[in-house]
This record gives sequence, structure tokens and C-alpha cells, in this order.
Amino acid sequence: MCVENNDLLLRAALVWRELLNTKCVVKYKEREAIKEMAIGFSEEDFYHLAGFQYLEDIRFPRYSRKKVFDKIISGAITQEMISKGCKYETFVKPRLMVLSEVNELLEREFELYRFDQYRCSFYTELKADYIISDNENYVFVVRENETKIECRCCSAFKIAQRNYTDNQKKLKIVSKEMQPA
Repeated sequence: MCVENNDLLLRAALVWRELLNTKCVVKYKEREAIKEMAIGFSEEDFYHLAGFQYLEDIRFPRYSRKKVFDKIISGAITQEMISKGCKYETFVKPRLMVLSEVNELLEREFELYRFDQYRCSFYTELKADYIISDNENYVFVVRENETKIECRCCSAFKIAQRNYTDNQKKLKIVSKEMQPA
């Protein structure tokens, strides 16, 4: 499928689709112990990561989150449709920009932090366990539960005025690799 350069929504969805059968396994050092997390990707997560919850002024038929993803891939939900939302530029576009290159972000060098929302110097409702950060982007990751290594992305956006890594514990990455899911 040929994607026009200005179709950010479809480009982000196609990149996300490429990740669906993979996981990013990161081994890191924390308190002298080597720990591991495996970040998985699902169609259902794309809805929230893309910021569709901010498109309150746009009416879509009642689709499941997976169905929304499928409708984007098929062209039934388009960039033109969502860009009319009043919160598109502020809340949706920055997320789509990160999602359109998330595969590249995970393959290059990045920093990993343990995240605690209460250590931020500003108020945030963002709940996550980790932050992946390069010089331009944040990807927030949450553990499925405390006893497992399975994780998923819960938010992603461009770095702006707020520094989410201030006061957070930086972790030393020992290794990282993309693996089949």
C-alpha cells in the first residue's frame, strides 16, 4: 500500500502493524540486579496511543478499539477526518508523529528510566512504570503486572516544555533486541 507523506495517521498505523508480531526485549540493571522487560504491541493499544480519546468532537460509529485500528488500515478512518478535531494539533498529532517512527526509536540508542508520576516537578495523571526517551520523544511503558516481564506502551509523544525524566531513576541498559512475539 502506498502511503502519501502527509497521511500521518495511516503511516503511524502501518508502522504499528509491523510491530504486532514482535516484542522489544530490554535487559537493564537496577540495584545491581539484571532485570528484563518485554514490550508487546497490540491493535487495541493503538487507539489510546494515537490520542483518539481526545477527539471528543468527532463522531465515529461505535467501534471497538481493534476495529478502529482496522478501519484506519483499510482507509475508512482517515487523516482528513481526525484532523478536524479541535484537540488534534495539541494532543493527537504529536502522538502520531512518535508512533510513525516508534520502530526506529526502539532500534536506536535510547535512555530508560523508572517512572514515578509523584516525582515529577509538575502535576501529571500519567501512570507508567518506565520511560523510554531519546532526544526527541517519550514512550511510556507499563508492566502488565508486577510479577511478569510483559509490558505495553501506554503513552507516547514528542518532548516539549515538560521534562518527564527529571527526578526519575535512570536505568542502565544491558541489552535490547526485537524478537518475534
